Amino acid sequence: DKPYRIGDKTKYTRITERPKFIIYRGKKRENCDDDHLEVRTGSAPTDGNVILLARVNLDNNGNVSTVDNSVRKLAGTQSSSTGKWSDGDDKSIYYNDGNVGIGTENPSEKLEVDGTVKAKSLTTTGMIRGSSMPPNLIRNSYMNILDGNKPAGYTTLGNVTLEAAHPFTKGFEGPYVGEKPANAADSVDDATEENPYWFGRFNKGARIKRGGLADGWASFRDGKILKITGDNSAQHTVVLFPFECKGNFVTKKYVHFKAWLKISSGKQVGFGQVAGWYGNRGGLFLTKEQSDNAPDGWYRVDGVIPTSEVTRLGGQSFSMGIVGDGDDGSFEVYLALPYLANLDNDSWLPSVSDLLSRDGLTVHPTSGNVGIGTTDPSQKLEVDGIVKATRFVGDGSGLTGIRAGGSTKWSDGENNTIHYNDGNVGIGTNNPSQKLEVAGTVKATKFEGVGDSTIDGSLTIAGNLEVQGDVIARDTEHIEGNVSLGDADNDEVKITGLLRSGHSSGALRIDDALHTTESLTVDGSLSVSNAIATAQLSVTDRVTGSLTVENNLTVGGSLANIEINATGTIQAKYLSLAQSGAQYSNMATFASKNPEPPYVNWYHNKSGGDTVRYGYIQAGDFGQHKEFRFRVENQANFTFLNGNVGIGTTNPSQKLEINGTVKATKLEVNENLRVDVNGDLIFGKDVNNQKFIFHPRVHKNGDFFHFTCDQPDGNWDWNKGILFYRNGNVTIRTSKLEVAGALKLPNGSQTLIYNADESGRPIGDGFRLRYDGNFFGTNLDGLVIEKTDGNSGNPDGGIGFVNTGNDGVEQTALVIRGTGNVGIGTKNPSAKLVVTGGETTLQQESWKTPTLQNGWVNYGRGYNSAGYFKDSLGIVHLKGLVKNGTANTIFTLPVGYRPAAQELHSVATSPNAMARVDILSNGTVQRISGSSTWISLDGITFRAGSSTRGDGIIRDVIVGDTIRDVIVGDTIRDVIQ
Repeated sequence: DKPYRIGDKTKYTRITERPKFIIYRGKKRENCDDDHLEVRTGSAPTDGNVILLARVNLDNNGNVSTVDNSVRKLAGTQSSSTGKWSDGDDKSIYYNDGNVGIGTENPSEKLEVDGTVKAKSLTTTGMIRGSSMPPNLIRNSYMNILDGNKPAGYTTLGNVTLEAAHPFTKGFEGPYVGEKPANAADSVDDATEENPYWFGRFNKGARIKRGGLADGWASFRDGKILKITGDNSAQHTVVLFPFECKGNFVTKKYVHFKAWLKISSGKQVGFGQVAGWYGNRGGLFLTKEQSDNAPDGWYRVDGVIPTSEVTRLGGQSFSMGIVGDGDDGSFEVYLALPYLANLDNDSWLPSVSDLLSRDGLTVHPTSGNVGIGTTDPSQKLEVDGIVKATRFVGDGSGLTGIRAGGSTKWSDGENNTIHYNDGNVGIGTNNPSQKLEVAGTVKATKFEGVGDSTIDGSLTIAGNLEVQGDVIARDTEHIEGNVSLGDADNDEVKITGLLRSGHSSGALRIDDALHTTESLTVDGSLSVSNAIATAQLSVTDRVTGSLTVENNLTVGGSLANIEINATGTIQAKYLSLAQSGAQYSNMATFASKNPEPPYVNWYHNKSGGDTVRYGYIQAGDFGQHKEFRFRVENQANFTFLNGNVGIGTTNPSQKLEINGTVKATKLEVNENLRVDVNGDLIFGKDVNNQKFIFHPRVHKNGDFFHFTCDQPDGNWDWNKGILFYRNGNVTIRTSKLEVAGALKLPNGSQTLIYNADESGRPIGDGFRLRYDGNFFGTNLDGLVIEKTDGNSGNPDGGIGFVNTGNDGVEQTALVIRGTGNVGIGTKNPSAKLVVTGGETTLQQESWKTPTLQNGWVNYGRGYNSAGYFKDSLGIVHLKGLVKNGTANTIFTLPVGYRPAAQELHSVATSPNAMARVDILSNGTVQRISGSSTWISLDGITFRAGSSTRGDGIIRDVIVGDTIRDVIVGDTIRDVIQ
């Protein structure tokens, strides 16, 4: 009933089981229980597979004559003083107070052996006390030497990813603080470096208590743990450790392995020979259940593992394998502080690299580079710090000549040739104050500087001086000769201060033309020795201040001034007048001292000919009233008089009066527009067959409005058009109506009728399309298409839906005959529903995934996953191959997918046998018989008991040449055309 392991095999013990005894060298056998006693004629074996209990001598009658003294004590003789069992003076086996001693009569542990223990295999769950603890064969066990974001030296096979994680991850350890941090995680599984789990006041957790890999009492600061993620999609799933290789002669078959292990997801993790190769689990394997039951989910791995006889570790001789979850085999595993030691007494070289690395010397596991003060050396030797040596000799390749002796490069002698002082280099001085200080002349074929440079004295340059950036000169007194600045049109010279003239005349002389793109300000007077001609003075923007012009002034741009007084003519290409004073101040004044009102004339010099007046503006007192007139020479005048505007008339009587034709592309009216027309209103061109007319008429003692068009001969066509009556009726003379948008019928007029009487009911053969608010019951409205028959009490026609192509041939799509029969593809259905012309397809719902219960999971490996769906006829279908259930209920179907009563179904099960699965009315899918190794749900179908299909929903369906199941009421019929 209780499993236990012997080597790599699992065995079970029953409390009620009796052992089987074997008697060797037997001569006669009578009344023996074959199940518990066997008599053999041969001698007892001497190997370790048989426990020799006793040596018994029998007489000629088969009775026991003598029994070895040790057997008597083992079988029944008890010590009167202790009540325990013992073998006497030789102390070979002794039992004392729950402890067993071999070779000692006072065992202090559960098993204490005074001598050598020999066994084929030994599995432990804790430390072997008294055993030696050799140095760790695994390099970089603190995982503080990194290659990118993973511990250096650790490699993988398969789809496996390694990452160096902070020890706070998953609560391997916590912060060593007195109070709970505000950002502390709620559980160890949620713990990260940023949000660690707090185990209590100055407590880093059950693994290390006070010390740790990061933070703690006298602890490390840079230790890491190994995060392993991936899946079993590849052939192998292996993690390989970096081992000390040279000199490790592991000649036997056992190693001692210790580590902390957490399985966040996955089934199990194994260690040992070929672990992870082709799914092998290794000599020591641990399950997720063991990890989950350990404190904080961290299992202490500590055991002796069998491995192959090798001279060096690595590869398949010792590895770590992982088995993931589910079909994809995904996993997430954490490993901390791995330790591996040889248990044999043969000679081997222990690892010292981790110890040296902790003291500052690192031999990188991957590159082999040596680092002092760094754990990631990039060269064969990299030192992070100062190297002090009494002698250094180069090999002549890259450091030739650097050695002690008479030709030394560095010196602090009296001549001060070269001196190195406190990070600065001095040439000619033994106390350099800068990174390089030279007391003397510097001669170089090329000088390149980065950053600012300061020259306290003079700078003499025999050749050219080229400056690619800006030249900033301050307090420059004198430069002899000519100075040339720039060599391109777009070069700039910037002067921050004043520009003064040193010319003998005292003036700043510019011999060439002066052009400026910005403003030119002259605080004093501007004197031009010669007359200012257009070529000499050009103002493209504006002149501010006083400007007196005695003759004509031509302005090509804008002219800004407070007031312009001109005694001559002002000519401008463009003239813009802007008011700059207070409200109602003058902007432009046109005054006339003559009796006639002043004119503003418009002249145009066309094609260089004589100047001709084209029009004028005139305002003034014209006798009885004041007028403002716009006049053009072709007499198409515009007059503004007493608030009225007249076009083509000088005496407008309305706000706008036009004497002539108005032509416009658009007319917008903000308020109501009233058009008084004494006659007809005509639209269109004055061309035959292109006009429309609005014509008021009187007919049948009532007036109406007739809208129609003209004919090719120009006469109006009164037999066409639309008539609008005052009572609201509308007549369309052509009996045609085309609506491009929606046709909306108001309440009370909810019927479209063909051949109807005054009440709205069709007369004889006719139809109407109407709305009925209670057709399906109270407040259950409907759209009613009604076909009437004028020659029979039972309608003999029907309603048809047809499609017609450009050939004019009608293709019948759907008909509803007067008998109630429906036809698709036929005009003459002989049953309630007839479908012809091809196969009919009913869309089905998709497979649904149930929630598996009681440990049942999908079998995978290409077989169907568990699922269900209900087809259009109400039949429920099941599928799937499932396994590993711990109880009979596999899953539960939802309401609407359950049978009316319990259903029994025969299915396949392991090992290729028949089983029974029942579907209960409460939706339970239950295994009645069959194996949990696997059982199939494929092919199970039944009708849902909660179907909403009622009597008369679908009857007598004929579908082309195929057979379909039809629901009629609550039954299923097979119908053939």
